[in-house]
Amino acid sequence: MLVTVTLNPAVDRRLYVPQLTHGRIQRAVSAHASAGGKGLNVARVIRQLGEDVVATGFLGGWNGEWIRRRLEQDGISCCFTPIAGETRICLNMIDQSDGSSTEVLEPGPEVTEDEMAALLDRVGQLCTPDTWLVVSGSLPGQCPPDYYGQLIGIAASRGARVVLDSSGAALKAGILAGPYAIKPNEEEFLQLTGAERFSKEALASLAHDLQRRGVRHTIVSLGAEGCTAVLDGSLYKAMPPEVKAVNPVGSGDSFVAGLVVAWQRGASDSDALRFASAVGAANALSEATGDVLYQDIERLCERVSVSRL
Repeated sequence: MLVTVTLNPAVDRRLYVPQLTHGRIQRAVSAHASAGGKGLNVARVIRQLGEDVVATGFLGGWNGEWIRRRLEQDGISCCFTPIAGETRICLNMIDQSDGSSTEVLEPGPEVTEDEMAALLDRVGQLCTPDTWLVVSGSLPGQCPPDYYGQLIGIAASRGARVVLDSSGAALKAGILAGPYAIKPNEEEFLQLTGAERFSKEALASLAHDLQRRGVRHTIVSLGAEGCTAVLDGSLYKAMPPEVKAVNPVGSGDSFVAGLVVAWQRGASDSDALRFASAVGAANALSEATGDVLYQDIERLCERVSVSRL
């Protein structure tokens, strides 16, 4: 079973304006809304790849109910913990004159200790030895930095394999619980290691230390440069083909979705990297975040370069 955790989801509203001008009234020519949050992006792509998926996390208020309905329309099973606070709204204003994007992100709602405990129980009930659990994104207000670590510990104690994709204190604390895999981007990797720049030597050193904590796979996404990964002690480089990106937002989440789907289907590490890279690239071809087409993935898979270093 595939399960995603999104603690700080949002109603993502995308507004298109002819030209964004500071201090002026803006009139959008079109608007679109989607169920946002890194874990929900992962869940949406997993479903599009033909796998059943359960989405869990925190939802509250009218915004939370809107997200639940939208996910169910997309065929995603919902098992969220209700909260008293209102799930946030995030705005992305796209300037059609130059294609630039300006985002305004609301802070997440505060979550009580009882609500946090209820979600820990829910994750424990969902996890079995056959479960792949993806834990993604930021923590809402009042969640301690080690909350991901608590979730990972509970999931691992039930035999689930956890993929962690977060940043900052939440990533550092989550690593201590020994997730199966982590996927920082380059900036998160530098924050994690204190290195001035990314290098395969720095990655190999980090992965060696993390393996002693139980982290079997460390994957660093490098944007247009693909990713470099240490999988079970072996160093790999995966390079997707160059594509004419329409909207690259969510490509990292799509990569994670492709990775866990490939692993669940029994793919080798190199084939899993190839498939995940193709899924991430396919996401960039669509205007909507977390929207992939299987024919694009199949075509791109043939052009992904994966090498063992």
